[in-house]
Amino acid sequence: MPLRRRRLYLTLAAVLAVAAFVLFMLLGPPLPGKGLVCEIEADGLDNVAALAFDSNGALYATLERTRHLGELVRFTVTGREVVLSGLDKPDGLLWRGDTLFITSEIGDPGLTAFDGHATRAYHGVQQGEGIALAADGRLLVVEDRKTDGRLLRVDPDSGDIDVLHEPLANAEGVCASPDGGIWFVEKGASSLSHLTARGVQAIEGELVHPAFLNCLADGSILVTEDRNRFGRLIRYRDGRFETLIRNLRAPQMAVVGTDGALYIAEQNRDRVLR
Repeated sequence: MPLRRRRLYLTLAAVLAVAAFVLFMLLGPPLPGKGLVCEIEADGLDNVAALAFDSNGALYATLERTRHLGELVRFTVTGREVVLSGLDKPDGLLWRGDTLFITSEIGDPGLTAFDGHATRAYHGVQQGEGIALAADGRLLVVEDRKTDGRLLRVDPDSGDIDVLHEPLANAEGVCASPDGGIWFVEKGASSLSHLTARGVQAIEGELVHPAFLNCLADGSILVTEDRNRFGRLIRYRDGRFETLIRNLRAPQMAVVGTDGALYIAEQNRDRVLR
């Protein structure tokens, strides 16, 4: 074979290999790390965002649709059922006792409580996004506003609101670690932020569009990247960032189920992974 033709074939083979790899990364399945396996727990969930388990082990999810088409759904043995409808871009979920708190990314109120019968609006929260339970039983909420967002502490009983930190730019996730530490992320930042008595400590993690946070009992923190392609589920522990799953499509909330498994809302594939 002439040298020129051989070089042409080698170049073509290299181009095809690169193209195949790119297509696999764009269209292929999630890529879990060593020792992990991903399977589909539920699908057909349009714009699924947050996940939360109640005290009985039932899984709830928000469908983050606009124009009051958003829903809160509960998974049952036979499928799922709509618990609340008419919501406007519902996002974060948090159980506190028998009350479920739901954030709304659009407008005011940005936080609503639902006890199974009635709802209560917290009008002091605007464009709520991530939500977590503080060590003292109050709620932590971040506002997803372009330049004037806030990290809030909300008393769910009195409705009193304390501003812990401002301003924030497109804040997405918040969580409280077992030692009482408060952590948050902003979508345009590549770091994980830790609120301390001396201010905010930014821990660089080369994050891309960080979204939801979940502080676990062992002191580690789960971080998702809200990327249409190449999203990751990341664990921060002992000062190090570790990628658990790659090639996710806009992953949102990641929670630990009653069975000890991780459940992840993969928004751009309208499904929940386990």
